[in-house]
Order: sequence, then structure tokens, then C-alpha cells
Amino acid sequence: MKVLLLWLILLFTVGRGWIFVPNVDRGPERKVHTIAIRIRDGGNPRDLAKRHGFRYGGQVVPGYHLLERPIEHRNHSLDKLSEEVEWMQEQTPLVRVKRSNIADPLWSQQWNLHGGSSGHLPNVGHVQELWDRGVDGRGTTIAVVDDGLQHTHPDIAPNYRPAQSRDVSYGRDDPMPHNRDSHGTAAAGVAAARQNNVCGVGVAPRAGLAGLRILAGYPTDSTEAIGESYKCDQGNDIFSNSWGPIDDGRHLEGPGHVTAEAMRYCIERGRGGHGAIYVWAGGNGRHYGDDVNNDGYANSRFTIAVGAFTDQYRYADYSEPGAALLCVVPSSGGTRHIVSTDLLGSAGASHTDCTRSFGGTSAACPTVAGIVALMLQVNNRLGWRDVQHVLIHSCNRTDIRSESWTQNGANLWHSHDYGFGIPDARRAVSIARTWRNVPRPATIYSSGKKDLNPSLSIPVGDEKALFWDCPAGAKDSFFVEHVEVTISLYASSGRGVVQVVLCSPSGMCSILARATNDDQATDISDWTYMSLRHWGEGSRGQWKLRVRTVDPEPGKKRNPRNGGIRPVYLHSWEIRTHGYRIPGTY
Repeated sequence: MKVLLLWLILLFTVGRGWIFVPNVDRGPERKVHTIAIRIRDGGNPRDLAKRHGFRYGGQVVPGYHLLERPIEHRNHSLDKLSEEVEWMQEQTPLVRVKRSNIADPLWSQQWNLHGGSSGHLPNVGHVQELWDRGVDGRGTTIAVVDDGLQHTHPDIAPNYRPAQSRDVSYGRDDPMPHNRDSHGTAAAGVAAARQNNVCGVGVAPRAGLAGLRILAGYPTDSTEAIGESYKCDQGNDIFSNSWGPIDDGRHLEGPGHVTAEAMRYCIERGRGGHGAIYVWAGGNGRHYGDDVNNDGYANSRFTIAVGAFTDQYRYADYSEPGAALLCVVPSSGGTRHIVSTDLLGSAGASHTDCTRSFGGTSAACPTVAGIVALMLQVNNRLGWRDVQHVLIHSCNRTDIRSESWTQNGANLWHSHDYGFGIPDARRAVSIARTWRNVPRPATIYSSGKKDLNPSLSIPVGDEKALFWDCPAGAKDSFFVEHVEVTISLYASSGRGVVQVVLCSPSGMCSILARATNDDQATDISDWTYMSLRHWGEGSRGQWKLRVRTVDPEPGKKRNPRNGGIRPVYLHSWEIRTHGYRIPGTY
């Protein structure tokens, strides 16, 4: 009964039939109490588990391990265990939603790849021309992190990599999904369905496909960590993620501690030290005022956040905007959907082996994963930052009449709605062939954390500006890639009244937090926003952080007893620029 009630609450909260809420019937539940730990140097996690009545559950990433015991023992004290480890955390179920849009009319053609019968519909660069030249993703592997992968499907089977796959949810090797869990199989088909006269063709039809099943039920931090790092240093090159926290404009949620460490490990060690490539759906919550920067997975500098563009030559009305958005690609939301693989028979989203109704940023994400596979085929030495450089330079500006486009100090155009535009696969492959990797590791300049004591009060309608003079060497000697801003504040009227904007020395501004009346939570605690809008600019000069308290519904009559919109109190802030020194300027 409790499970059914939770399902109904989630469905009401999301409020759109096309935003997927995880199924309740997921097979047998694992009734174990799991603890994630970081051991001290020289410690033996197996001995530690035995001494404290746990079973050793395995390593997540180096240094981090899982301990398990029967669920009925979960209330037993952990005090003695905590004294012997550097860090520990009980693993609890997390709500994650799959970012599909499957409610619109069905379409049968893959206009997103070739532009439709006219050849003029929005597409990612007529990829069949690359296939004809032998550039089809071979030699690379895309790991689809989702609800499973039906590897017996004839469009998937030739590319399936069983040794690279895992059912993380249930601790098995086979990621085969339950009935109706067709989301991961559809995402895999968009990326790399084989060209074999069955259903459609993926962007990279000869790329390997691994299934990493983590959404069979509610994942934990450690479940996500294993899924996002599984064999990242043993063949899994690209991790495609068409899911995330609920897209309702009310959540600031990102990777847990272990997942963040796992992704960092794969960025540093994956692909022979070049770094695993993470591609993420930008989210379907525009209707609710949501923003890519509210999602700590999609707004990470380690990931490529992808939005959706329709056959009507504009952003999909569900596709979230954001300063962290790298690009958009064709998906549903207009009059056409995306063709892909479905579960065989009537077990999936359709009554056939194919779906003509896939969409959302769920379909956009694996499209870019496929483009990355084509890039890595011609140059497998590209680092994770280099992949982002190449994609940015391959993008075509679209809907150029939109006022959202702004040119930054490096003459690059970026839009909160469209990122840098639609990537052209042919151009991306051409650039990748001769790309010279940027210096690594990235250089970081930071303002340092600025604690405000007392906290800075910002009344409604008022704006406070904070300044940082970045001393990044000689003028134009530093190439900015990612800019991060970490903020802590208290908003008793709800953080939906907060607007945060960052402006660089060139005058280019990034909207990091948008005022929306829906978010009633009161705290922003060390939340990190990220912007790509300053890509290529210099870091030296004065950066300006503007924090404003906004009335999202001006003119609305408010109860005088609750004081109306109350001031926001800013506790701390920090700006960090990531990039590299341009050779020859120091």
C-alpha cells in the first residue's frame, strides 16, 4: 500500500504523462542494508566487514567499498564501524525518472539523421555520408546506463558487448530488462542500432553497445556509482544517460558522494587516461520552470548536457534551458518523433519490435553519444575536454532570430535555449581527425570561498553584486572552458524567488538560477552551478556575480501576516574558472 501511495504521489508531482515514473513491479527486492565506506590507508575491507557483522559487498571504485547485512539489522549501531573508516554512508533508494517524451503522433522516418524526404528538416549532418566512408563507430563502445538492454533484439545483438555489461540493480551479468522497461533499449537503438533492414539505424551503427542496468527500481548512490564507472578503464568509452532527478523545477539534486568520486575516477583513468565521455539528457522540465543547472548530473563539467530541437525549427517546449547546455539535437515535440528499437513483440512501448514514438531529451542524449563514437573512431586519443571542444566547434546555430543568442568575448555564440547549436556529425569527424589535444590537466583559478558574516540580506526587488578580480596572468593568456559558481543561501519565502547571474570581464552573462514560484524549499547549500557561455574567453579581469530577490508573481495579493516575500540571506559564494594557459604567453 505504501509503495502504491508513493507511486501516486510521484505521478501527481511530475504532472505530465510523458515523463516516466519508475514502475513499481520490478521483480524481487534485495532486502539488504548497505553501507558505503571509504577505508583508511592500509585497511582491509573484508576484515572490517567480518569484524562488524557485515558481508563484503565489493568495491565501487578504488578506496570505496560496500558492506551489506540483513535488512532487519539496519537499526544496529554503526558507531564502532564509523571509528574505523574515513567516511561512511547508508545507501537509500533515490527517485530517478527516465526522460522520454512518447505521447505525440507516430512517425516512421528518421528525419533526425537525414533531413526527411526534402533533406531540409533539422538533422545532425546526413550521417549516412560518413557510413559510406567507413566511419560508423567501429572500435568504440557506448554504455547505455538505463533500465536494461534487450540484447536479443536483432538491431542490438550484432553490437552487444556482454563482457562490458552488467545488471547493477540485481548484481547479475545480464542486463535484460523486465517487460515494459523499453527505455534503455530505445536509447541504445538511437545511438547504435545495426544497419540490417530491421527497424531503423543508429547514429553509429557499428559501435559496440553495453547495457548497464541501474533503473530497475530506485537506485542508490552506490548503484549509480557502479553504473557510471563500470569498466570505464576496460573498454566502455561513452556513458549515455537519458535519466536524472525529477524535472519539476523544485529539486536541486545531483550525484551522491560515491557517484561523484566514481565519475571523477573515470574522468582521470578512463579510456587509458583520456577520460570517459559522459553524455546526459538535459531534462524535460521546461514547463515547470526547470533549468539544466538544477540537475547536478547534467550541469557537471564532466558531462555533455543535451537538449531537444523539433522539426518546427525551435527548441522543444519541454527541453530545459541553461547556461550548462552544450547543444540540442532533433527529437520529439513538433509533428515528428524518433524511430528506434523497442522490446520484441508487445512487451515494449509499441506492439511491434520497433518504436516510432521515442523522444524527449532521452532520445537527444544517445544521438550525441553516437556522434562522439564517430569522433573517437577517427581519433581515439581525444580527451574528455577535447570531445567537448570538437562538439562546440561542430555546432550550427539554429533559430537565429531568437533573442536568446549572445556572442561572447571569444566570438562564440551561445543560447540558454540551444547551447552552441546543433552538432554536425560530418564536421565533428573532420575536426576530430586533426585535433590537437588541449593541455591537461585543466588549470583552475578560484576566488576562494567567500564566507559572509553576517550574511548578506537581499530584500525583494533588490540585487546585490559580488566582485572577483581574477589575476590570471597576462591578458588573453588563459582559455576559459567551464566556469563554476558555488553558493549557499537561505530564502524563507522559498528559493523560487532567487535569481543568480554571472557576468564575465567581457560582459557575457550567464543565468544560473531562475526565479520560479514553484520551488518552496528554503536552502541552497553549497550548490554548484556551471556555465559554458564563457568558453574561449580570457579569465583575467573582474567577474560579477549578481544575486537578486524576485517576486515571481508581481501584483499578487499576499497575506500581510506572512510578511509577503521575505529577504534572501546569502551565506557564501565562490567562482572558479577551468581551462588552460595558451602556450607561448607565459
